[in-house]
Amino acid sequence: MKTLFSVLLVVLVIACGKPRSRCEDNAGCFEGGKCVAGACAYACEEVGCLDGHFCNPDSHYCKDYCPHACPDRPANATLICGEVCVYACNDGFRECAGRAGACLSDSSDPTACGPSCESLQICTVPENGAAACSDGVCGYACNSGFNLCGDRCASDTDATACGPNCVQCTTTDPNAESTCESNACVSKCKTGSRPSGTGCVACPGSDCSAIQPVTTTTYNNTELTWQACAAGYIGNDCQTEIGTAKTMDWEAAKKYCDDSTWHGYKGWRLPTQPSQERAAGELGSIMATCPSPATQGYACIDNNAFPNTPADFFWSSDAAGYPYNVWGVVFGRPGYVSFNDKRQAYYVRCVHDP
Repeated sequence: MKTLFSVLLVVLVIACGKPRSRCEDNAGCFEGGKCVAGACAYACEEVGCLDGHFCNPDSHYCKDYCPHACPDRPANATLICGEVCVYACNDGFRECAGRAGACLSDSSDPTACGPSCESLQICTVPENGAAACSDGVCGYACNSGFNLCGDRCASDTDATACGPNCVQCTTTDPNAESTCESNACVSKCKTGSRPSGTGCVACPGSDCSAIQPVTTTTYNNTELTWQACAAGYIGNDCQTEIGTAKTMDWEAAKKYCDDSTWHGYKGWRLPTQPSQERAAGELGSIMATCPSPATQGYACIDNNAFPNTPADFFWSSDAAGYPYNVWGVVFGRPGYVSFNDKRQAYYVRCVHDP
């Protein structure tokens, strides 16, 4: 009997001792064996366990875990299982006294930054920034869309700290406001104001939507404000009709401009055109290159500044030297200065002095 037991023990040791046979499931082990971690395990009190495995007294099988309960593994650490539970910090991390169970970055953890365990600190960060720790020294970087200005992260559109030099944008124009765009100070007219020369002027009634400022270079280099729409039309596209007076005779045209309060302004008048020389008059100064034949229905004028302009004759304020003739400009192709009988009905666009 003793001989038989010795034989069985030898078989068990050979089959499952050091080294134990490999397996995929319990069927790959001798009777009574159990496949654990790819190796056959038997009554471990008798045959022992491989290095790194421990005999479980409850199941009597070798297990690849510590023989007793271990606390949760901390971040950035590795469990070294022995007679007692031991954790080792991974490369690049260190364990500091007073912070049990914590493996801290050697130099880049902003929540525990410092050159040594004795001088750790939590890196503070301003609003719209992100904390950083580099070689044990605290710092921070501003989020996208913000610039570092002193001890704060300023928005790229912050007019009080504009651009990489944190310039404060200012303006002395009461009708303008200074803004920061693309890291540069920009002056813009306030709502209810319009450009005028190098500054801004307030629009009466705070409505500038249909008034187009046009700087002329062919008439004394002065800036004139023109009605964007011909008489009888309104709207940003000048296609909304008002009333029935779209064309009128010369006397009615003068009265129309004299009485106009277009967008709150008074002081409108007919533009000048004292001769057939285009550059000699205000009306001729807004004539532009005629559109291509494919769009010949459009007038010879800047359609963005003066949309929906009829390609026809417009009155000026100047008589043409004959009892009933008055100068004007034909904005239809090819565009030219001419005169017409002031008793006839033609189009009107008024002008306002600076």
